[in-house]
Amino acid sequence: MAARSLAVDEDGRAASLAGQYETYLNLFGAEQVAQSVRDCWAAMRSEQVR
Repeated sequence: MAARSLAVDEDGRAASLAGQYETYLNLFGAEQVAQSVRDCWAAMRSEQVR
């Protein structure tokens, strides 16, 4: 399982923002998936996105 955050306009005509958000690979179990989803949500407020 994998979790990846993205924005609706992540790759648009004006800019390519792919890679600014988080990706988690090789997730096993409900708790790992749930934590990764929370981490993806938190990535929206990270320094690399601002």
